[in-house]
Amino acid sequence: AVTALGALRDANEEIDLDERRLVRIAVMPMLAITWLAPLMLKHGKENPRLRFEVQTIRASDAPRSLECDLIIHYGPSPQEGSSTAQVFSDRLYAVGAPDFVKRYGPFRSMEDFLKVPLVRYSLLTWPTWMRSAFGHSVDPQGSYFDDAMTVLEAVSEGLGLTVITGVASDAMLRSGRLVLAHEHGAEGRDYHATLTDTGSVK
Repeated sequence: AVTALGALRDANEEIDLDERRLVRIAVMPMLAITWLAPLMLKHGKENPRLRFEVQTIRASDAPRSLECDLIIHYGPSPQEGSSTAQVFSDRLYAVGAPDFVKRYGPFRSMEDFLKVPLVRYSLLTWPTWMRSAFGHSVDPQGSYFDDAMTVLEAVSEGLGLTVITGVASDAMLRSGRLVLAHEHGAEGRDYHATLTDTGSVK
């Protein structure tokens, strides 16, 4: 019996150790691809026994209901009283497909922008960027998406222009699938990492 209890204790300790090596992260898909994945690769090489479990979320999801250790998010902490650290800052840019910008541009004024379809992304707003770029703004009505990857794909196919963060659009801008419709980069909110109660225990 003593031997059996000892084996059970050792098994429980091994399970606890495996659980502590597992990091469950909730993050929006675009941020997972452009920012988190390279970090996971780096930390995985430095800590081979560390495992990651990534759960993608939409901007409209309620993080409080998620079972995870760490939430990477845009803007303020989604959980009051949680341990939160700023990860990095970003700026907002107006972007579009090269052919679209060439055909309907140049976009030098707010009036120029209002002549074309302005695609909206749930996490960001055109008025924020317009106010920063031109000193005043309107809230244009247009196609609406709740996911950054979807809105960027739609805009790259010529649906219109959109406002998006630098980190989300960087790869498409570098590849030439998107171009800046205007050089102005508006100040955006910070990205934060919030440690949940479960993560704090680990």
